Order: sequence, then structure tokens, then C-alpha cells
Amino acid sequence: MFASTRSIRSVVASRVARVSRPAGLVSIIMAGAVSMPYTLEAAETAAPPTAGVATPAPAVQSILLRAVTVTYDVERSLLFYRDILGQEVVEDVPLETERARAWLDCSPKAQVRHLILRGTGEYPGGSIAGGRISFISVKEPDGRKPAPAHPNRRGSQGDTILPHRVKGLDQIYAKLQAAGFEVLFAPRTSGTGLSRNMMVFDPNGNIVELFEMK
Repeated sequence: MFASTRSIRSVVASRVARVSRPAGLVSIIMAGAVSMPYTLEAAETAAPPTAGVATPAPAVQSILLRAVTVTYDVERSLLFYRDILGQEVVEDVPLETERARAWLDCSPKAQVRHLILRGTGEYPGGSIAGGRISFISVKEPDGRKPAPAHPNRRGSQGDTILPHRVKGLDQIYAKLQAAGFEVLFAPRTSGTGLSRNMMVFDPNGNIVELFEMK
């Protein structure tokens, strides 16, 4: 026999936490259950799932993990991102060349590595860990280095801009100049007035924005 409505209410009252919600909703939290909003009537009269009804497919999701650049001169890239911008190499692993050739234009004897860098910073609001930069490093046995697919040029169709929040913008600017990197414009007050920024080409032809909050 099914329990009476009165007994159901007593069980619910003893095991359920009620929190007021707009329009008479309450948050029903049972032991080990996920909190879900219901009206009391819905909680008492909800029918069990119908057998044979397909479970809805989960919503499509995606998130950008990192920006990846193919380079034939990884040391120059490390000079830019590690030595001047202060990022840390957190992974440096070899890749199987034959498998990589399914998506990478290199010879069967090329040495292929994957490097990931991580940048962090201490700011008034606390520590920030941003997105990551990574590189597919290719070294051919004959030392050849193809011309960059995107030589230094102002933004055009398909180009990528990589914004970085930094501390010590003027010092970074001086180091970039000393290392011979092409600067698009020197540090200046941004359009919002909330920061100072500059833009520079990285060793692979990407435009990098560097900005420092005031």
C-alpha cells in the first residue's frame, strides 16, 4: 500500500531542508541529493520517470585550454615568453613524429616537442593564473626553417592577437627593444583610461598585447 499524503508530509518535513524562494519555491535538499527548486505540490505529486523514455543528451560544452603555435625556433619563443615575460615552462615532452605528421608539416626524421608555459601574477585583487601559451617545436635534421606562415604584419583575416596582463610594462618594453622584437606601438594609456598597453610581434608573427592596470 502507498503511504498516505499525511505520512509523506511528515517524512519530507523530517528529512528535507526548506529555503524560501520567489513564487513559493523551496529548495529541497535530501541526504546525498542535489538541491533542486520545487513547489511543495510538485514535490508531493511528481510522477516517477516513464520507462523507456530516452535520457536527454548532455548540453554541448567547450573551453579553450591554451593557444598553441608551431615554431622552428623555440629558443627565440622562450626568450620572449619565459625570459622577458617571466612565464614558467611547466611541460616539455617529445611527441611521436609519425603520429604528429598527420597534422604537422615535417619530415619523418624531425624532432617534435610540445612545451607548455604558465604565467601568474600578484595583483590587488589577489593571485591570477591566466590561460597558457604552448609550442610545437620542430627541428629538422638538415636545420631548415620554413618562412613563417604569418610574417610580421598588422592584423588581417585569420590573424591572432594574444593579450597578456603584465606587471612592469616599461621594463618589459625595454627588454623587448633590446632583444630586437618589432614593437607596433610603445606603452601608452589605453582607450578606456584604466590601463597602459603596448603591442609587439612575438617571434612567430603573432600580435601580442601587453597591458598593465593603473
